[in-house]
Amino acid sequence: MIRSMTGFARREQSGPWGTLTWELRAVNHRYLEVGCRLPEELRSAEGEFRQAISTALRRGRVDCTLNYRPSTAAQGPVEIDQALVTQLLARAREIAALAGQAVAINPLDVLRWPGVVQDQGSDLSPLLAAAQSSLGEALKLLAESRAREGDRIRDLLLSDRASHQAVKRKASLDVPGRLLKISSGLRIHVGFEGDEAELRRRLREPNAQRLW
Repeated sequence: MIRSMTGFARREQSGPWGTLTWELRAVNHRYLEVGCRLPEELRSAEGEFRQAISTALRRGRVDCTLNYRPSTAAQGPVEIDQALVTQLLARAREIAALAGQAVAINPLDVLRWPGVVQDQGSDLSPLLAAAQSSLGEALKLLAESRAREGDRIRDLLLSDRASHQAVKRKASLDVPGRLLKISSGLRIHVGFEGDEAELRRRLREPNAQRLW
């Protein structure tokens, strides 16, 4: 069986934590090369994901993307470190005073500051388990996709082989007719009146070109 290294698979799984979607794209490559794009919540599990991929695949360049869309319930309330926000605003006003100009502060920029939005320490184990399970299913789908591509390549090769054999058979059937035409043309050209065997014998002689 021919197995292609080219394939695509997509697997989506939903739960109380939200929705996970794996997308795997594979192309030909001499060795196994894996690229992973993961959400921040599951970045620490990249090594486990790579291990699962290398166990299932041997060759090819494989780009793996995991998208995570948390549910409203999983997100929970947003907790702000008010003391840190107060310090940031105070420092921003001090800098504005030193610069001698008013500075507009974007609240969204303040929220992006590390540590402003507090981590609630939610349990990510159900999310990780779901990601591992859906990755296994996506790898099975990728194997099936590669097998289908291999079947397509096999069919193309068999079709080409059949075409070449047909051309070869046709050419072999045409050989006697072509030889007869060549022989007739040669007889006319050199004025040879002998039989076919004599013509072939004389053509095989080293100095055949001098016989005419």
